[in-house]
Amino acid sequence: MKNIIIYTTILLIITLSLVSYVYIITNNRAEQLILKLDTLEDDLTNNNWDTIENNTDSLNQTWEKASFTWSIFMDHNEIDKLALSISKITSLIKLEKKEKALTELKLAKELARQIPTNEKIRIENIF
Repeated sequence: MKNIIIYTTILLIITLSLVSYVYIITNNRAEQLILKLDTLEDDLTNNNWDTIENNTDSLNQTWEKASFTWSIFMDHNEIDKLALSISKITSLIKLEKKEKALTELKLAKELARQIPTNEKIRIENIF
């Protein structure tokens, strides 16, 4: 009986540590992505078309890292929504459709903010 309690406690500690680590990684990737989206939004607002291409490439690189990490641990529906939004942003910027790109940027930021919230340990997420 004593061994069962010890093994259960160790398993619980390992599980909680892993969940916490995944949440920290998820939150960090989301913050990086939101920062890139904010930078791109500022460039679009100020019509800095010279730096927009570089910032779009930087956004896509950040997204690739985040999506790789998130696809291992998370619901693919949320990731797919954000991937579609980032793809639209890239296309709209190439077409120089400023207003539509700004709208899509706001949507992408909101989706990126929701991902860590959805992964946070709460009773609603467990049951």
